Amino acid sequence: MTTTCPEVTEIPDLPINNDLFGQILIDCHNNGEAEFIYRRDDGYSDRVKSSIFLAPRSALPTHHRCLINHAVAPILDIAAGAGRHALALQESGLQVTAIDSSAGAVEVMKKRGVADARQMSINNLDFPSESFNTIMLMGNTLGLATSIVGLNDLLSHFYKLITDDGQVLLEICDYSATRNPLHLQYHEHNRQIGRYPGVITIREEYNSMCAPWINLLYISLPDLRAACAKTNWRIKRCVQTNSDGIFAIGLEKL
Repeated sequence: MTTTCPEVTEIPDLPINNDLFGQILIDCHNNGEAEFIYRRDDGYSDRVKSSIFLAPRSALPTHHRCLINHAVAPILDIAAGAGRHALALQESGLQVTAIDSSAGAVEVMKKRGVADARQMSINNLDFPSESFNTIMLMGNTLGLATSIVGLNDLLSHFYKLITDDGQVLLEICDYSATRNPLHLQYHEHNRQIGRYPGVITIREEYNSMCAPWINLLYISLPDLRAACAKTNWRIKRCVQTNSDGIFAIGLEKL
């Protein structure tokens, strides 16, 4: 993700917009660039250019394009945002269902030409068993599991939705790869309060509004392997894309 000027500042008291991310995408689609802030609950923040969520296939990170090349239809794209990956899959002639919990994101996906865009949460995947050959979770979307227990539950549910020879293609950011003292301090605080070190509490801020706080799970690669072993998955392919702990991963059923 392209960001600018991470910093720690006082957390502003802002009115809540329950679909702020959707509004960000709508504004970017209609008017061009819309910069917003990701803020952690300790005040650490990054400024983000929203245009990355509307990037064409040619502008996707190399490992995203590589994962897309491994996809086999029918495909479920989870937390699809503005549909950048779904559109790339459609361009290859593949059948893809793109879901997002944000009504605004789904509106933008449809306007951009995603053929099957639905408002649906990762926690309520309403599909019959063995509906998909591929499930895709890009941009650390797996973090929406929020905890190790939630991750185990999610992987178990994926097992039911995937065909016997199906796969899960995903990207993770391993929290343990950082050397940033502010992140290390946050991880240590998590340990002290009995929380998994890679969980962060975060929200978006934009146009003098904020989204509700949510928890995101940044899991280490060894802990992902352990979760897979508990839920009858194995890591078939794994490529570290940079020194920041970003991994492109493919899972298959045991």
